[in-house]
Amino acid sequence: DSYALLVVHWGVVQTEWYAPGWDRNRLTQSQSMMKTLAALALGAAIADGHIRSVDEPVATYLPEWADDPRGAIRIRDLLQMASGLAQFRFLNSSDRAAVYLRTPAVMPPAREFDYNDLNAALVGLIVQRATGRPWSEWLDQKIWRPMGGQRAEVWLDREGEGATAMTACCMLAPAMAWVRVGLL
Repeated sequence: DSYALLVVHWGVVQTEWYAPGWDRNRLTQSQSMMKTLAALALGAAIADGHIRSVDEPVATYLPEWADDPRGAIRIRDLLQMASGLAQFRFLNSSDRAAVYLRTPAVMPPAREFDYNDLNAALVGLIVQRATGRPWSEWLDQKIWRPMGGQRAEVWLDREGEGATAMTACCMLAPAMAWVRVGLL
């Protein structure tokens, strides 16, 4: 049930195959590869001085949690899938940020690994708030275009000002763009 298979060795395409009805320009769904882009975008925000360190508490960028134990979660805990937050299951919300921020903690942070989309989703929200720029604009300028990425579409919870991108999954891009992410 694959759509594409690309094999690249030392930067040279060795094999490129597409399922019937697919070609190199068709957008493919990223699934969790988007989590890698969230981490890369965070790194760019650190490099540009918008975020000091992965050891900062998330409350620095999520003031809604300033007086909440969840505010002590470090950005590093999000990156390591060890935030202690409940599982996120609200992909189709029209205000994802509000849903993210309502999610309760179920254990202290940094205690155990728990694969949870909410961690990458919060990383994206933190990057957006720290840079003061829409997620897709930041990603495009700092990661996507410099790596030679092709046309892509980021899944937003709504159109316009204040939209929140889903940074745990679901970006659409040609298969070769995902190869470029891997090479990056």
